[in-house]
Amino acid sequence: MSGDASQQLQRLLGAVVARLAHDLKNPLAVVLSNVRFLEEEVTPDSDAAEALAETEQSAELLRAMLDDAVDSLRIGAGTYRVESRPLDLGEIEPALAERLSGRLGSRKLRVEMPERTIDTDAKLVKRALCALLEHAVRQSPPGDEISVVGRIVTRDGSEVLEIEVIDGGQPFDPNRPPTFVVQDFSGRTPSPDHRSDRGLGLGFAGAALRAAGAEVDVTAREDGEEGARFLIALPLAGSVSSGDGA
Repeated sequence: MSGDASQQLQRLLGAVVARLAHDLKNPLAVVLSNVRFLEEEVTPDSDAAEALAETEQSAELLRAMLDDAVDSLRIGAGTYRVESRPLDLGEIEPALAERLSGRLGSRKLRVEMPERTIDTDAKLVKRALCALLEHAVRQSPPGDEISVVGRIVTRDGSEVLEIEVIDGGQPFDPNRPPTFVVQDFSGRTPSPDHRSDRGLGLGFAGAALRAAGAEVDVTAREDGEEGARFLIALPLAGSVSSGDGA
């Protein structure tokens, strides 16, 4: 299929998915509204309250996944408009904590970011990291630590924000890069002792971060433990203020 035909198909799929997402959001909004009403009527700390909280979290996640699906297709079709605006890196930790609220279980989340405000598509970068962390939670065993560490480094005379995400799930098959690294992969399926990558999360995260100008990669953990080490390198040519760079 030619590049023009592929983009035309992407645009068509994007339009169809956008309409579907729009129609699904209307009943989803009703579900969320009723759940929040019922949460006020039940006894706090009861089984019913816990069930309603889980329902609300799942509905919010579904709404976010619909947005990710639509924008993933828009990015692939070249119709997504990247909007650069200041991102205080201190906003990343609360954004991740909110998205993962009630989903970590006994897992621990460690987030370390430098004091810095940069110019990027702030909303897109935070959404991509949230999708990446959702994947990490699903893959990591109970009691494991998921870490997100950012640092400012210099590459070829230019500043780059490096973000390292480490989880404790199965490793990826080194012969089959996940969609975090490649937009499409039609090769063989991974062997049973390696991680599968069939969901939306990594595909959206990779596409979104590339649209924001970042390079993405994934390797084995450097400490020899089981799991994956996701690497994000975002150029900081548009940074608007800086701290000490630590």
